[in-house]
Amino acid sequence: YSGRPDAEVQDKKLAAAAMLDNNMISALDYYQRAATYDRTDAEALIYAEDLRIEIQNAPYVTIVLGLPLDSSADDLSISRPDLQSVYVFQHRVNSNNLLPQGLKLRILIANSGASATDVASVAQFIANRVQIGNLEHIVGVVGWPKSSETINAISVLTAAKIPLISQTASSTALNSISSFFFRVNPNDTAQGNADGKIAYNQLNARNVLVLRD
Repeated sequence: YSGRPDAEVQDKKLAAAAMLDNNMISALDYYQRAATYDRTDAEALIYAEDLRIEIQNAPYVTIVLGLPLDSSADDLSISRPDLQSVYVFQHRVNSNNLLPQGLKLRILIANSGASATDVASVAQFIANRVQIGNLEHIVGVVGWPKSSETINAISVLTAAKIPLISQTASSTALNSISSFFFRVNPNDTAQGNADGKIAYNQLNARNVLVLRD
């Protein structure tokens, strides 16, 4: 994304290179330093938390976070708060030992880019990792934010018996689509009914104006 400090981007690149060399301590240092340039950027904080788990050789489970990370300002407005809230949750779980048997929570970020159709490819990559032995101890996927993205992931993840929980996908096309799919928000019909009741009963609206962009 534009506007990132050059030093932060460089530290992230150095961290990635250190991980490729299996130098986890240096990678952790680079990610921690990258996070000091922009405290609103949770990506480096998540990776740093993951590396601490690996360096300590602690037992863990992994949740994959599916997001569109690309040059779109709209996608940034969705992905940034999702990353932030996931990091806060991960840090709270690990700091307070909220998982049983000493388990830690690891987060992997699955970037599907700008195209909703690419979500299926990313979902297949996740499914493949689980099916060849699940070395990352993946227990579920959170995502994707949009219904069009989520629809492309469900069949792949269902076939691999991987639970998928969407934070905001609301299309009624997702109703009862899979026993492995869940969402925390009401679907479009439920939202429309609720809006209509409030408009009629509380705002005394008796006419409807429909606008389409």
